[in-house]
Amino acid sequence: MSILPWNKASFYTSQDRKDGLKIKVKYKAGSVYSNILIDPLFNDHSGNVDRNLVFGIMDEIIWYAIIMQLKKMSMTKKVSVEFYEPLQCNVPYRAEARVDKTEGREIFVTAWVQNKSGSHCIEMKGIFSAIKNAPIQDFLKNFDFRDSPAVIKEFFRSLGTKERKKEQRL
Repeated sequence: MSILPWNKASFYTSQDRKDGLKIKVKYKAGSVYSNILIDPLFNDHSGNVDRNLVFGIMDEIIWYAIIMQLKKMSMTKKVSVEFYEPLQCNVPYRAEARVDKTEGREIFVTAWVQNKSGSHCIEMKGIFSAIKNAPIQDFLKNFDFRDSPAVIKEFFRSLGTKERKKEQRL
């Protein structure tokens, strides 16, 4: 298991923001996931975890899955979300995502949040668009690698280098 780097400005993943969730995204054997425990500060009017917050967590996990599995930056094109049961504050859950397939620049993904018994509480299916000639290294300048092992640092530093070398030759 490797902890992935986090965006210093991200409400979801920054470990330094006092107002954020501080989730740690992990990678193991092709799987991108995060064990989450949401503070009651982020509950909705009914006392459950706010659904918008959960959507953001899943979107973030999907971004990491696409980077780790396809080495591409992407943006959300279309998603559908099914809420099977509300998430409770101060209860452990696992958010996970995977790339199902690609068709051209379209990336089909699935993400879910499961409870400790493994039942899916929420599922998201989506289509993301790969960003052509994305300046990945510029984007990654705002990432913190202090918790990531050397192999992960090397992986992220290699992203987009082939495209940059091609552009420099032109």
